[in-house]
Amino acid sequence: MSYSIIGTGSVGSTLASFFAKAGIEIGLANTKGAEAVEPLAGKLGRSVVAKSLDDALKEVGDAGAILGLRSRVGLWRAQTPQAFRRDCIEVSVKQAVADGVACDDCSEMVTRAGYRVRAVVGSVRNMKITRPGDIELCQALLAVTGPPVPGQTC
Repeated sequence: MSYSIIGTGSVGSTLASFFAKAGIEIGLANTKGAEAVEPLAGKLGRSVVAKSLDDALKEVGDAGAILGLRSRVGLWRAQTPQAFRRDCIEVSVKQAVADGVACDDCSEMVTRAGYRVRAVVGSVRNMKITRPGDIELCQALLAVTGPPVPGQTC
């Protein structure tokens, strides 16, 4: 089971520390940006919460035609939020900008800069709100299952 903690103030930091000491994976986020997450991320290390790919993978061309198949063995979806030490992310961003490289996420930048990033198993309940309908999907899930309970498995 993993949890996402929104906020790195006294409550969020305390929860994150307790969870980490108990071996429970966590994701961190806040409204103040990377600087506010950095102190706690430095204590907890570099890791990315990930989910295994369950869907079949296809390479699709411009016109929508399937060009080829891809094995999903060993592939995972990186979840957000991701947390890294400030020095690690600063070096990684500077290198990507200097090289003119656009990365899909922070873990790609950090890995590209030569740091080793560890994936930890995440939860399907850690949903990313990105597309139309995502909020309604989360609301429907919560209406059926209720909020996560510490110690409960998904």
